[in-house]
Amino acid sequence: MAPHPTTINVDGKEERFLASFQQQQLTPPATAIEVRTAMTPSYHWLPEEILEENVGSTYLTVKKNTGYGQLVTWLAEEATGQKHIFYKTYQTAWSNAIKVTLEPGDIWEPTIAADISDTKLYVIWAESDLDKGDQIYYRKQVSGFWSTITQVTNTDNRPTGLDAVASKNGEIHLVWQEEDNGIQSIFYKDLNSLVPITKLSEEQLNAYEPKIVYSANSRQVHLMYVRYTSNGLYQVIYRNGTTGSWAEPVVIYQGVSRLHKTSFSTDFVGNLIFGWIEGENQEAVMQIREFSSEFKAVEMILSVPYPEKTSVDISKSGVAFALAQGLPSNDRILFASRFTNSWLSSQLLMNDSVQVGFPGVVSDYFSDVYVFWADRLGEKIVLRRGEIDSDSDN
Repeated sequence: MAPHPTTINVDGKEERFLASFQQQQLTPPATAIEVRTAMTPSYHWLPEEILEENVGSTYLTVKKNTGYGQLVTWLAEEATGQKHIFYKTYQTAWSNAIKVTLEPGDIWEPTIAADISDTKLYVIWAESDLDKGDQIYYRKQVSGFWSTITQVTNTDNRPTGLDAVASKNGEIHLVWQEEDNGIQSIFYKDLNSLVPITKLSEEQLNAYEPKIVYSANSRQVHLMYVRYTSNGLYQVIYRNGTTGSWAEPVVIYQGVSRLHKTSFSTDFVGNLIFGWIEGENQEAVMQIREFSSEFKAVEMILSVPYPEKTSVDISKSGVAFALAQGLPSNDRILFASRFTNSWLSSQLLMNDSVQVGFPGVVSDYFSDVYVFWADRLGEKIVLRRGEIDSDSDN
């Protein structure tokens, strides 16, 4: 298929680039992002806020929860190179930073989930131990009291790509990936169930970067991941686990270029937004597919040279958000929003000396948006809030 020309608007400037699409039942729109016009809703960005300082070289995760509001976890590194996990929550104000781990360790990829009743909060991570190897652990807080640390896995492989979400039924849904003999596989565990760990990906097919979300009102559990087939296709996979058993995999996109840097979100009623990067290096682009009673067309919304991460969210009022982090000369965060049927893009301006890490985007219950990132040079966690400005085209 011939390269597909696309024009986007970044900081008021039109940029043209080429992207090839595999036309497998999916037809990308002729224009991935429309140039915004006067009176089109956009965001007025408030000054940056310092959420936490002196965090060292950090790994940052951000979650949205219907009871707690925003949930933020991060790693703080000691001078020895060992790490502790901390978290904060937001309802009407930010809590103090709370340390989760009892001792520093070789820890990676912490994530967080809070159940709908507001009484339990789970922090989950992977850690390397000389005796136990590389395993997944969690610790829960119940009505303000912490449990002991619980080991989840007993594997010979290194677990990565951890993601978790809580449901109304008290379930804590955890997914991750492991590599065994060159094959990456996806695994699932409900932390509050006696049911053993379940392998969700197909045998002999590489599967990676799982993301799991929960729609509160419709009580649906949703999973996405990427798999690589034996005939050289990359596929974005969707599975529904609402009934207690997992539905068969559904291919929502496929192509010959690498698909990676996945992101996934839902609202209360079960509308979904999937995000991923197609391609690598200078040719990489961020793509979106949405579900609202049916799957919409795939849209290419951002050019992201040398991509590092993507993040998506959808608010209660139906406004969708996406961001992507890329290079090359300095880290930057590109932000896009969709109020009706059209995606609009803009660039968050940051000091050239900032080295961005692990950006994430979450909405409030309606349409305001919160963007978080780690300032690697300043060793701090930064928050920037966007408020709707319907009277400006900036």
